[in-house]
Amino acid sequence: MTVDYRILSVSEFGRTMVDNIGWVRHMGGRLWLTNHGRNVASVVPVYQCEMLERWDGLKLDEERRRIEAVYRRMERMLEGE
Repeated sequence: MTVDYRILSVSEFGRTMVDNIGWVRHMGGRLWLTNHGRNVASVVPVYQCEMLERWDGLKLDEERRRIEAVYRRMERMLEGE
């Protein structure tokens, strides 16, 4: 099975984000985002991130809860200022 790729500049991605995220979601493709011609990030289907997390020994749900807890603590701290 071959995976389709698209290479876009960050600015082009910003202008076409909805369409490109739909393409990733429905077609399983991957986007490589560039800034001044250098690869800086990628957009991949969630199932591929989940596979990477299993490989890294992470769990998406646990990590999401941890990040949300950090945000809540930060919000409480900022409200206290």
